[in-house]
Amino acid sequence: MNELWTCVRDVEARYGFAESFLRASKVGPRLDLEIDFVVDDTSKAQDVHEFDAVRQELHDRLESLGYRRSMVVTFTADRRWAM
Repeated sequence: MNELWTCVRDVEARYGFAESFLRASKVGPRLDLEIDFVVDDTSKAQDVHEFDAVRQELHDRLESLGYRRSMVVTFTADRRWAM
């Protein structure tokens, strides 16, 4: 779990997101992930193309963990939708 948090926190800092939330569960050989980022006016990613780049970066970084992954990554400006 530490590797997951490290990866999410690194991406949060890199893109200047206000906050992030991680939910993870392991089901057999599969790792189910839900990652929510809170975006504010100073965040470096602001549109769908940039959000897709964030998803790709997370996918690539988490690939090294060796699990089959199911990953949902969301972006919101309203923290209540991430909690």
